[in-house]
Amino acid sequence: PRCAYAAGANAAPPVTRNDARRLRELVAHLEDRRDLYARRAEVNARLYYGLTISCILIMLLVSILAAVWPAGEHELLRTCLLFGLSALATMLVAALSLFKFQSNMDGFGRSVRQIEGLMSRCSFAAEYDVDGSVTREA
Repeated sequence: PRCAYAAGANAAPPVTRNDARRLRELVAHLEDRRDLYARRAEVNARLYYGLTISCILIMLLVSILAAVWPAGEHELLRTCLLFGLSALATMLVAALSLFKFQSNMDGFGRSVRQIEGLMSRCSFAAEYDVDGSVTREA
């Protein structure tokens, strides 16, 4: 082995100034990834809530139309309208289930929180100089 750490010794490998630079680069990369995941979570949230609210409103409209439509008047129109709206609501529910917007939204949200925790730990570690003292740069 090239270093004592790889040989199984208890001591960690020596910290170099290059390590602090690499940690700062990692934090910058993680910020980009966090922003990407946050945008994906937001898009999935908008799609999920938009489709869910639309489905609720359509089903409410179907219920109201079925209740207030005068008996015996325009039965074919009533049947077609109620069938079409019900079919649309069913397709929206199927799309919600198929694309799993809520699961994706939750997953991306959890990823954002985990990345923020990792960024915090990396930023804290990068603030320490090679000698173990806090630098004023960070």
